[in-house]
Amino acid sequence: MDGQESGQVCVTPVTRELLPAFLDYCRRHGAEHDDSYTGDADLKPIEDELGEENPSVVLLSLDGSVVGAASAMLSPRVCAPGRGRFRILHCTEPDVERYRAMLDALAAATEGTAAGVRGREMYLFVPEAAAPVRAILEQLGFAVERVSYGLRASNASVGMPELPAGFFLRPLRHGEDEQAWCDIVNDAFAHLAGHTHLVPEAVAETAFAEDSMPEGEGRLMLWCEGSSAVPIGLVEVRGPTDDGEYVAQIGPIAVRGGWQGRGFGRLLLRAAMAAARRGGFENSWLSVNGENEKAIGLYLSEGFRKVQAMVCYSRRLD
Repeated sequence: MDGQESGQVCVTPVTRELLPAFLDYCRRHGAEHDDSYTGDADLKPIEDELGEENPSVVLLSLDGSVVGAASAMLSPRVCAPGRGRFRILHCTEPDVERYRAMLDALAAATEGTAAGVRGREMYLFVPEAAAPVRAILEQLGFAVERVSYGLRASNASVGMPELPAGFFLRPLRHGEDEQAWCDIVNDAFAHLAGHTHLVPEAVAETAFAEDSMPEGEGRLMLWCEGSSAVPIGLVEVRGPTDDGEYVAQIGPIAVRGGWQGRGFGRLLLRAAMAAARRGGFENSWLSVNGENEKAIGLYLSEGFRKVQAMVCYSRRLD
């Protein structure tokens, strides 16, 4: 087998032959670190095509079973220029040399390609409580970039909010509103660490996210009426997570800079929770950057509680 030896294991690029075992490993172990991109829908692109934008390697034991995996996402629709995100960087044994071997193999596998990992700032999220893995990442030269919190609340007592005069909510219109959606998100989040410039193609590609909400409420836009209606805010709410827990996922919630501080973020949050309740979801979940103190304060005041803390580590791979 073509691969790099590391003790009693071998690191090798994911081939069509190894793809089923790699995907199974992602599904089984992704949630131990960060399952943002290891659900069935998220794995579909790599399942369809083993291309340069999704380079992946596996760590194989002597009996050929997968005991570790490293997979990068290098698409400009996922990461900002010069950056890349790990879909998974995980080993069944918290051993620094095994992690190092996977990183080296991933870099070697993309050598000479247009979308290689060398020279990129690669990042990943791991639970704050995962001390052994965090220690390994720090030994390998990764540094803390930011902290993100997961929050959860009940939708039981939330009703559709009353809109102030001159404003209306409307579902995103496909083929018409994608650019306006991107403009709002990019304007609201440009100053936050980790924001990737959103483009209309990325919005169109994830239209499936709305399917679990009633009457097109998966993506709502807030408009200001006038001679020419102006979109000023938005919210997205999606269906249950891949682990089967029936919890609605809210986000992004965004309001244009000039319209912030007027209660529109709270209105959009309540609208999303009301839509989730109508969709049959008893609870809602959302994620927020630790530096976004205003948003955290809003969510806590609306009944959300912190249930998860994730640390973002990054390192330039030379």
